Amino acid sequence: MDRDGPAQPLPGTDSRDEIGDLSRSFAQLLDEVAAYTAYLRSLASKLSHEINTPLAIVRSSLDNLPAEDVPEHARTYLERARSGVDRLGLLVRAMSEATRIEQAIASVEPEPFDLAGLLRECGEAYRSLLAPRRLDIVLPDTEVSLHGAPELIVQALDKLIDNARSFCPDDGWVRIALSHDAERSVLSVANSGPALPAAMRDKLFDSLVSVRSRNRADGSVHLGLGLHVVKLVAELHRGCVHAHDLPSGEGVQFDVQLHGFGRR
Repeated sequence: MDRDGPAQPLPGTDSRDEIGDLSRSFAQLLDEVAAYTAYLRSLASKLSHEINTPLAIVRSSLDNLPAEDVPEHARTYLERARSGVDRLGLLVRAMSEATRIEQAIASVEPEPFDLAGLLRECGEAYRSLLAPRRLDIVLPDTEVSLHGAPELIVQALDKLIDNARSFCPDDGWVRIALSHDAERSVLSVANSGPALPAAMRDKLFDSLVSVRSRNRADGSVHLGLGLHVVKLVAELHRGCVHAHDLPSGEGVQFDVQLHGFGRR
């Protein structure tokens, strides 16, 4: 077993000695763990489906209440209830999105494509989104071939750019870079801004973990799923993702290593 993957079955044996008994006991235990893990993986989609209907009823009731003769002192509690319902709605949407992403990854069909060309095309589209921040695009002049899922690479890049925009000040900069060798390609997204929070370094890529909920100027809640998506896409391409502070101390950088399908 690894931290995120399913339990692998233990090879069976017909031996009647103590080692055989132990092997069969462990095999049964791993089967139960695998079944429970499968249940947990499907729990998000089941919960989001079951919660949607009662959540809609509560939301519509709260929306209709202001039309009634509600005492002024009770309106504070009404606003609190509406805020709580909105947060629950965000959580349900996040769980649904996570399920859709896992299904998309499971059904993806890899193809060869030019990673540098894909990033160049996407990068130019991000300029207006990131304005007034400066966007630097540092890509090889030659084609960088990768066998994988270009639509998922774009989705991961979208999440990294959204994350960079959230923390980068208006007068700051964002950089998209790509390096490669015979074994791997490394997609990097860096931005000026605050350093990574020490308490969250080991949890940045976990599902539904965010450090933005207390940092957003508009007070809105952000349920962390974006960096978890980046991790899933990297692992699908036999790679990994790392985050670190820039040596200069002026920001952070995310490095996504990609090896492509069928390679290690």
